[in-house]
Amino acid sequence: MLTYALQYPDDISSIVLIAPAAYPEHDGFSFRNLLVHVPVLSSILIKTLRPFIDQEIRHGLETAFAPDDVPQEYLKLAKRLWVRSSETKATIADHETRQKTLRLISGRYSSIRIPVVIVTGDADLIANPLTNSYPLDRAIETSKLIVLPQTGHEIPQSHPEAVIAAIRQAWALVQEKGRTTYPSER
Repeated sequence: MLTYALQYPDDISSIVLIAPAAYPEHDGFSFRNLLVHVPVLSSILIKTLRPFIDQEIRHGLETAFAPDDVPQEYLKLAKRLWVRSSETKATIADHETRQKTLRLISGRYSSIRIPVVIVTGDADLIANPLTNSYPLDRAIETSKLIVLPQTGHEIPQSHPEAVIAAIRQAWALVQEKGRTTYPSER
């Protein structure tokens, strides 16, 4: 959404960012990268490493939901879907692409002029608010930061009411600025 706001500022009137990963992480090469870049071998490795991937999914979700518990139905569904070879590859490729994109765009956030509502949890272990949401709020002059206490990364699942409130707040900011129509409606 940040990339879209930078490339097409006249197409949208505001954005709501939920637990955004706005800045690149400083992670180096990892074994997971091989799972994407070695075509035939990668599928065999993923099938062989399925028990470890299953554990990584559980750990990742526990980290994402912390300090809340992972809903068991969500965990069961995620394990069933994400352990597939194609899903594992897509997740790793998405992470790589996101890091490259963030390196390219993060220096341009100050040029965003539309209202931006940023919702973050103060206990987010995935997109640390100290290195993502807080600096993003400082970079975007028109932003409004909402910090949810004792809340992790999975805000839509753990605090859906906060997401609805943020959308309403973004709409109110748009109405204050007098921009209530999209370019296609003009």
